[in-house]
Amino acid sequence: MAKPKNQLTSTSLDSIINVKNKQNGENALLGILRGLPDAVLLIDANKRIVFHNQRATLLFGLDSDKISQHFFTELFPTDSALNVVDDNWRQFWKTLETDDRIESFETQMLDDKGKTLFVNITQTAIRDDSGSMIGFSAIVKDVSKTRESEQRITRRNAQLFALIDVAEAITAVSDVQTLLAQILDAVLRVTSLKSGCVYLLDEEGESLTLAVDQNLTPRAGE
Repeated sequence: MAKPKNQLTSTSLDSIINVKNKQNGENALLGILRGLPDAVLLIDANKRIVFHNQRATLLFGLDSDKISQHFFTELFPTDSALNVVDDNWRQFWKTLETDDRIESFETQMLDDKGKTLFVNITQTAIRDDSGSMIGFSAIVKDVSKTRESEQRITRRNAQLFALIDVAEAITAVSDVQTLLAQILDAVLRVTSLKSGCVYLLDEEGESLTLAVDQNLTPRAGE
C-alpha cells in the first residue's frame, strides 16, 4: 500500500520541522510560532534548539544561521540543575514524557552576553505520530522588568517603614543613644547594609566620638 504524499516517517524533530517547512512553503503552526510575542524554542532529545522565533532571537541573542550549534542547557547558569548533573536532565525529560507538560514557573536564564534574565517558562512535550516524545517546546516570557519593579516597591516600602520607625523614635525616645541606635538600624534596613556606625563631632569640631554601632568587627587592640 502506497504511503500518503508528504507523510512524516522520521522521528527526528528537526527533520519533521524541515519537512513541514517544505510543505506549501511553511507549516501554518510554525508561522504562528514565529509571530508570538513570547520567546518560543523547540528542543530535541539531544538538547539542541532546532527552532526559535524572532522574540527568542531578541531575548537570547540566538544566531539563526547557527541554530544547530545552540543547546537549550547553554541558556541556563552553569550551576543550574539541568547543567550540574546529567541525571537531572534525564529526570526532566522523563517528567515531560509522563506528564506531557511542566506548567509555568519562574527561573533564571542567560542571554548570549551572559546577562541574567528572570523568566517564566512553560514546557510541553512534542510527540511523533506513534506517540513517542521526540522533543519539547519551551515558551519563555521575560519577567525581568516585573521583577525589577517588585524589587523597587520592596525597597520603597522598606524606606517608608524605616521613616515611620524614626519618626516614632523621635517622639517617644528621650535618650539620645537609643534614638541614634534606632536611626542607624533604620538606615541599614533601607540600604540593605549589615553593619554601620554613627560618630558625633564635638562642639569644637575637632574630634569624632563613636556614638553607636551595629555589627562592626572590633579592631585590634580595642
